[in-house]
Amino acid sequence: MPEVGLAVFLTLFGAWEAPYCEGNRLHSQGRLLEADEKYQQSLAVLRMFGRRDPAYATVANNGGTLAEGLGRYEAAGQAFRDAAQVLQECGSRHDGERARAYTNLGSLEMRRGRFQESQLWLRQALSIQERIHSVALGHTYIALANLELLRRDAGAASTYLDNARSAMNRYGNENDDETSFLVTRCWQLTMSGSNEEAGRVCAVAHRAVRAEVGNDHSRMAVLELHRAQLAKQTGELDQAAESYRAAASIFAGLSGPQSAPYARAIMGLANVRRMQYQFPSALTLAERALRVFSSASDSSPLDRQAALQLVADLDRLQGNNAEAEQSIRQSMRLAEETMGPSSTAAADGMNTLAVILYSHSEKLDEAAALLERCLEIRTKQFGVWHLFLADPLSNLGFVRIAQHRNAEAARLFEKSLALRQEAVGIDHPSLAPILMGYAKALDGLGDKGQAKWARSLAVKLSASSRNPSRYVVAYGDLTHR
Repeated sequence: MPEVGLAVFLTLFGAWEAPYCEGNRLHSQGRLLEADEKYQQSLAVLRMFGRRDPAYATVANNGGTLAEGLGRYEAAGQAFRDAAQVLQECGSRHDGERARAYTNLGSLEMRRGRFQESQLWLRQALSIQERIHSVALGHTYIALANLELLRRDAGAASTYLDNARSAMNRYGNENDDETSFLVTRCWQLTMSGSNEEAGRVCAVAHRAVRAEVGNDHSRMAVLELHRAQLAKQTGELDQAAESYRAAASIFAGLSGPQSAPYARAIMGLANVRRMQYQFPSALTLAERALRVFSSASDSSPLDRQAALQLVADLDRLQGNNAEAEQSIRQSMRLAEETMGPSSTAAADGMNTLAVILYSHSEKLDEAAALLERCLEIRTKQFGVWHLFLADPLSNLGFVRIAQHRNAEAARLFEKSLALRQEAVGIDHPSLAPILMGYAKALDGLGDKGQAKWARSLAVKLSASSRNPSRYVVAYGDLTHR
């Protein structure tokens, strides 16, 4: 080839690199649409020369990550699969990069609520990374821990996090693995009900995330969601609301108020307002979140399921039982289709539907069966002693009172009370509804003295000024029948 022709050929052959590097720069600045244009330009040049090599896979993989951030999940999945296929064709030298593409596919399917597919991809990545002692091994273990937390299996998540720490100590870790580990550990401890330890880890995570990426990064927003859940779990509702608002503000700046992350934050705030008896405000927020989830390209069926459940509960609390039952049954169908009939999401729906049915005396048996099934699922998932059992236990207690089974009701209220006391202390306002139910059961058993004590303590706690809100109640309580 003549010297001039060779120079032209090499210039064209390398023409993919300049737009790719510019795409990376734009991506790091959050200018996603411009970055996407550059990645597509780079890929077009590579295709023109018929290149299917590691360079092509790298551009495709980065383009897939960007497409995922824009909510273009089909395009992202295709890019990751394309990258993985190219790397497989390139031989075992590129197994590490192929495993990274599998991890990206697993994380993408996790975001879409496709948990089985997510697990398959992540396990493929794990198999390769364990074999080659990859520095990315800890990252994949953290992704698997997040998957188990979405399934609400805090025990399995803890095991994966222990494995992640071991891998990071042995083989090293990537840039953001340490903060990702801390954020996920905070979530796992909160879900486990280990509130004191979760608080310590959240504080460490907050300092680490702020030092690494600042206050306006998506990782800080995710951490705020976990901190809000912890505050809500310990009855610090004003702090929970503040954290949800902080997360919403970050997500609004990053992806806009019509994105699923923003809607998740305002739905969390709606839950807090519900716990404060601010039902109209809570319903407005929940319906807004549901509208976003119904149209946003980056939402999952589980997002819609959770929003429908909250809307149903708020309709129920305002006396709109027909609308509430319609919403909760729709929510339960989504949960069963997405995660299965024995999932914790389905169990959540059973708890709420039982509360709705409780208002009809002819449906008490159905309500009891739903609560028993809810407790069976949650016990299998979380164990026999966990805060997540407290609400269905007290709800079943109220049903048993209505069925004139007061001795059983008293035992249910005693366990529910003990679980919640362990989480929030012995003098928190959220204990009041359980104590009121306990008093009713004791009245039915003829124990008037103990019933008087329980009722008087319930009244005292309800009026307590210890918490900024005097209207904290257990979720789904049935005291207003």
